[in-house]
Amino acid sequence: MNPRVKTVIPKDDYTLEITFTNGEVGPFDCTHLLSFGVFTEFRDVAYFKQARAQGGTVVWPHEQDICPDTLYEDSKKLAPPPPRWEPGRVGTTISASGCDATLAWARIVCHTHVHGRRGHSAFPSTQRDFMKATVAVAVAHL
Repeated sequence: MNPRVKTVIPKDDYTLEITFTNGEVGPFDCTHLLSFGVFTEFRDVAYFKQARAQGGTVVWPHEQDICPDTLYEDSKKLAPPPPRWEPGRVGTTISASGCDATLAWARIVCHTHVHGRRGHSAFPSTQRDFMKATVAVAVAHL
């Protein structure tokens, strides 16, 4: 299954700037729809700009929508999706807004915390608290 629409920003040039659930961002050109059936209403730029993300796709007030698979497959991706971190997976790194070093440290601490002796962390509680805060901030940036 393709990623779904997370956010959308309609533009004056009849493109939609779409962020997908996997983190990829890309514009989708709607100009080819302007003369097609229910989409002719898009010729009114004010109406076109009422697009919103809902249910994993893009919808408009008069119930027009575009298949989420079409949106994903036909949009031109501006950047690859960010790598995802999986707790406990050795060798996984996370990157978000320049936090690579902190997140790599958090990964090591998390791995130690999860695999410490008898379920206990090898780090004192103050370091565990710092690690939890670091991970919370890092995940918020993904």
